[in-house]
Amino acid sequence: PPPAPSPETSLGRVEAPATPSYRPVRADRAPKIDGVLDDAVWQSAPKDNHFYSVNSTPYGQPAKEPTVVQVAYDERYLYVAFRATYSSPGERDDSVAPDELALFESTESVGVQVDARHDRTNAKAFYVNRLGDRGDSDRSQNGNADNPDWKGIWDVGVQATADGWV
Repeated sequence: PPPAPSPETSLGRVEAPATPSYRPVRADRAPKIDGVLDDAVWQSAPKDNHFYSVNSTPYGQPAKEPTVVQVAYDERYLYVAFRATYSSPGERDDSVAPDELALFESTESVGVQVDARHDRTNAKAFYVNRLGDRGDSDRSQNGNADNPDWKGIWDVGVQATADGWV
């Protein structure tokens, strides 16, 4: 594998301690995209809960609220499932994102960046908040250049739960 990137970018921003990578499981059947994780693939997909905040000061602090991700794939698609829970149920952010930038910067959201070229400098980014507002962008130059005009083709399903959202 290529060497780990330096923790400092050309802008001096400190990156999260480690760039996580996931080994997705193969889905025999495509899961239903509905915000309910009762499909067979989600019963077998490994779970990871190592998340970092992109809005913390300093940058890259561990996430304050428990979040779990699972990743799966089939011949055509990549599937990513998040379960975001609250340490104090009932405390949630129902802010509506007026645009994609606000979705990422000022609402409670989860996201995934896919480095399909494996070059550690470019990625397609996909974000969603608990209300189902979506945002995506084409990121390049180690995340220092972002093209929010790029529009990916993807589906999302969001469901509120008693202690968070999926």
